[in-house]
Amino acid sequence: MISPKTASTKVLYGFLAIAYASAFTLSIAGFLISKWHIFFIFKALFMPCVSLYAYLSWEGARTRRYLLLQLAFLFAWIGDVILGLPRVHPIILKLGGASFLLQHVFYLSLIHICRCRRIERCRSRWSP
Repeated sequence: MISPKTASTKVLYGFLAIAYASAFTLSIAGFLISKWHIFFIFKALFMPCVSLYAYLSWEGARTRRYLLLQLAFLFAWIGDVILGLPRVHPIILKLGGASFLLQHVFYLSLIHICRCRRIERCRSRWSP
């Protein structure tokens, strides 16, 4: 659970919530009126907002879990940006798909680390 400690962090969390909600609303509006450049610009703002929120609210040491989470957010953002580019070359769709594939690999590694009950290094072939 997030425990804001000062008034400035409460203001920053409020700003992030407003930025995320605004990006979501403008992205949906761009989609509904078929303005694709507006849709992709504001869709690309989702992951930086979520990543910054995770960075500010993470308590304790920056462990492997934190690194995997931030890498997953990074590759999600890269995939959003790549798929928002004009498709002048067929490789763009493949690069976007590869970015989302890496994102899911990091998410699955994070889930495995969180659920593994072994104290020593896990011997599973899915272990990072």
